[in-house]
Formats: sequence, structure tokens, C-alpha cells
Amino acid sequence: MRRLNVRSAQLDPCIRLQKFAVSSKPQNPPLYPGEILLLSLVLQDARRIGKANKRIEWCMKFDDLAEDPDGSKSRGYWPSESRTWQWILNCSEVRRVARPFSLGDLKLSKDYGGQANPRTISSDDEHIILPYLS
Repeated sequence: MRRLNVRSAQLDPCIRLQKFAVSSKPQNPPLYPGEILLLSLVLQDARRIGKANKRIEWCMKFDDLAEDPDGSKSRGYWPSESRTWQWILNCSEVRRVARPFSLGDLKLSKDYGGQANPRTISSDDEHIILPYLS
């Protein structure tokens, strides 16, 4: 399971296209097919729209990784963004979580804040998070 920070402007295309973009290839550990990716609104956006305690409303199931060396794919998927990304995460499923939540409100063993994408969630903390998903 991984946490992905997503800006509110990126959220709808991520859900509709079942894709997410990252700057560097996740390698330690690498992503594996079927891994759950939590779409967490960045804190500033969540506060602005009154969802600071409900930053995670959607999750995706990772399928595969595609390189985007010239940025053409990421520009096509997220035309309103003023940047491109090196890697596109293709997902086989996107769904609403059963109970929206924020990682910072749960009693987890680690702080999963910060800008790094994707952020790996420990297996101990996955057990705490899973009931919110289904």
C-alpha cells in the first residue's frame, strides 16, 4: 500500500483515467501489480475545501508503470498542469473508500506526511487502514 499526494486539480483526471504520475520510478520497494494506492489530497487543498479530516476518498489498484521520457503522455493526461512527469502509474481499478479519512488522524506507527510520492505504508499500518477502504 502507498500514499499518493494529489492536488485537487489532478484528482478528477486521476480517477477518470485511472492513472497517476510520479517524477521517479518507485524502486525501494518497487510497486507490484495489485498494490493499493491511496489518493490523498494535499493538505492545503483539503483545508481550502473543508476536507482536512477526509483527505482520502479514493484508492486505486496499481497495474503497471509506463515511462514518459518526453512528457507527452503526462501533458495529455493533465493538460492544466504546468509540468510533466517521468513515469505514469496505470491502474486497473479506482474506487471510493468506504469511510473517507486522513492518515494523520489515525493512530499509525509512522507519519506519512510530506511531498514524496509514492510513500510506502508499513504492513502494520495497512491493517489499521484496510477497514476504511471496504
